[in-house]
Amino acid sequence: MLPLKSDNIYPKNDENLKAIAAFYFDQYDNLDSSGFLDVINNYSSLSLNQIEFISKKISEGYERVFESNLKGTKKIENLFKYAIEAIRLQPNEVKGSLNRIRITNEFRDYLATSECKFDLLDEVKREELAMSYDGRFIIERFHKENNIKIELAQEYFFELQRFLYLCSLSTKKLAPSKELDKIWHTFLLFTKDYKHYCLNHLGKFIDHVPSVTKEDESSNELILSNTIEFYISVFYEDVNYDIWYPEEQYQSECTDIDSDLQSQIDNHNSRSYDESAEFRTKSCVFNGTCYTIGQGCVGENPNDL
Repeated sequence: MLPLKSDNIYPKNDENLKAIAAFYFDQYDNLDSSGFLDVINNYSSLSLNQIEFISKKISEGYERVFESNLKGTKKIENLFKYAIEAIRLQPNEVKGSLNRIRITNEFRDYLATSECKFDLLDEVKREELAMSYDGRFIIERFHKENNIKIELAQEYFFELQRFLYLCSLSTKKLAPSKELDKIWHTFLLFTKDYKHYCLNHLGKFIDHVPSVTKEDESSNELILSNTIEFYISVFYEDVNYDIWYPEEQYQSECTDIDSDLQSQIDNHNSRSYDESAEFRTKSCVFNGTCYTIGQGCVGENPNDL
């Protein structure tokens, strides 16, 4: 019934535990959650994803199970005891008063008929974790190799982290722009660091494997467009045009800014993703399991990572 410990990707620290307690229990005026950290210490074998599962279930079943059976202020440590016993023990193994046995069994029945979606960590903490990696050595190398300003190199790495985070969420094919793929390759040079980032900040390894056919390349236009749409739906803001649409940057010299600039803006704003596909190049595609990469893009062997 509990999530597997092997599926946990978040550190079990006070910050995350306090966030879980506040998110799931602060809404109840007659629930004392001040002892949450202490009760967690009593169950040291639980991983953070298991703690959130139990907290979520206690919160969801609070009015149905606990409010109707317990009077006065409820203490979180007692509710956790009911929940742990409901998960670990069979109905005939629960000991104590008749009320304790009834509450434990009612909570077990509730668990059996409900589903759990992790609200807090999946929607907030997971993104924060993906974006929290210190990539200064990657940024520095990319800055020097490409002779660009350090501030721009930082923007590249920021967009790469966002792209890899999207890949960890999606089961569909995703693709970076040609420019974004450059810093991905720089990150891949640090194989151990890349592996650590994927497993500890994304929860899964994101492969980068070369393809050999032009058919893969021809499908990348639509995939890149879909990736950008997914980006906007997740982050609620547009992509960095300097990195995702570099081919659209003024390909001719500036002329009359008064007459020409507005025309360029109007043309861009009226162009849909599919209509602007001709301006995009890309080289790597995530297919849910590994990446396929357009011709000319040298990938890394995942067995080396």
